[in-house]
Amino acid sequence: MKHLFTFLMSIITVISCFGQFEKATTFRATANFNIVLDGLATNDAGVGLGLDASFFSKSRLQALIETSADRFIGDKLLVVNPTTGKEAKSAAIYSIKVGPQFFITRRFALAATYGPAWHVLRDFDYTIDYGFKYSITGFLGKQKRLVTKVFMVNIPVEEQQIQYLGFSAGFRF
Repeated sequence: MKHLFTFLMSIITVISCFGQFEKATTFRATANFNIVLDGLATNDAGVGLGLDASFFSKSRLQALIETSADRFIGDKLLVVNPTTGKEAKSAAIYSIKVGPQFFITRRFALAATYGPAWHVLRDFDYTIDYGFKYSITGFLGKQKRLVTKVFMVNIPVEEQQIQYLGFSAGFRF
């Protein structure tokens, strides 16, 4: 019984002592730069904004909700509806993803999230598909307020999957 108690207390101590932040819930706002890998026609790069929320932030394993809005540039094709004269929208992806985030050290975390992504590419309306986002996040500075993230997004679409790499930087508050 003594060994079981010692084992349980050591696990609780490791998880609570390795607590990452002083609050139970934290938010992050970031600006993204994206490099297209596949599935966005001839678009080469993109920019966007992100807002993340971490729950159970005092422990190593956290619940993460990520939202992002990304616009892509580089496609030179102009698509126009012949009857209405309306131009097709440029490539954009808006998403909400949920998943775990695990701190491998006090300053670096790995995350894998999943959720819906509304996307448009040479079309007039948005399409919804579900996708994944894999990321490595670094928290810099004395109070870990500066946030940097390297991520990859994969949205498996029937026609051609959408993939892009990204780098984001922002602040935690």
